[in-house]
Amino acid sequence: MGHIGDIAHEEVQSAIADAARRASAIGKPIGIVGPTPEMVRKFLEYGYSYAAIASDIAMMSGRAGEFLSKLKDAPTPEAPTAAY
Repeated sequence: MGHIGDIAHEEVQSAIADAARRASAIGKPIGIVGPTPEMVRKFLEYGYSYAAIASDIAMMSGRAGEFLSKLKDAPTPEAPTAAY
């Protein structure tokens, strides 16, 4: 297909939706992992039986980045000069 890593691309979305339709047509559950809550909502609307939101690592690193960005302007403590 040529869109590696671009899950939002129209052709990729079309194939994902088609997979849900095909699974439904033969009565089989189908699941998927989406990178964002918005994308997961779209997958559920396509007819997916279940969907996970991102991976544990992606969610933890995303939240860590959010927290760190809020501390960007915080004062920097001095490094200790003595050993523990």
